[in-house]
Amino acid sequence: MACQYITTKDGQPALRLRLMQGCEIGADGLVYRDGKVVTKGNAHYRTWADDNNGELVGDWPLPQGMTSKDVGNNAVAVIEMTEAAQAEHKKTNVYDQPYEVGVIPRLNHETGEMTYSMAHDFFCGGNSIEKYIGNTEVEYGKGGEQQVKSAHGQLMMFYKMAAAKVAAENAGVDIEFEKLGDGSYKARVDKETRMKVRA
Repeated sequence: MACQYITTKDGQPALRLRLMQGCEIGADGLVYRDGKVVTKGNAHYRTWADDNNGELVGDWPLPQGMTSKDVGNNAVAVIEMTEAAQAEHKKTNVYDQPYEVGVIPRLNHETGEMTYSMAHDFFCGGNSIEKYIGNTEVEYGKGGEQQVKSAHGQLMMFYKMAAAKVAAENAGVDIEFEKLGDGSYKARVDKETRMKVRA
């Protein structure tokens, strides 16, 4: 649902979610296959390795719990650019294919809680995908160490908007979002619906 808010310059959907084969999203937001929560992903998402004989450069630390073999091959879902967004990308970069975002499952073995994180290769702005998901901010330490400070900011903003809309609808409230001039969004609640909820 978050992807519906992210569009190309001409208003076409820019991103879509592709689930791992045979999977579906349950009412609780978790990814299921054959009625069971999927705890290990195997869906492929494009990275630098796709264009370089399966090898990563190795110049950045990997996300916690991931090996170089996992990167690009451990998602339960993939966020990819639509044909309209790829056409927009081709206007400025005719050679490189855009990278994709992997949605990675993380099971806490102590609590049983399932969460998801996102991973993408941010070289060259993920070959344009960061135009739609937000820029990766990196931090360099005095000793030369480097780490990702934040990533996927725009995508997460839209995810939070979609989650708020679902929560509002479940409470019987109609909510819409208005884009403001500075690029932020303002929630608008239908007054009639709000009156019914208060009563």
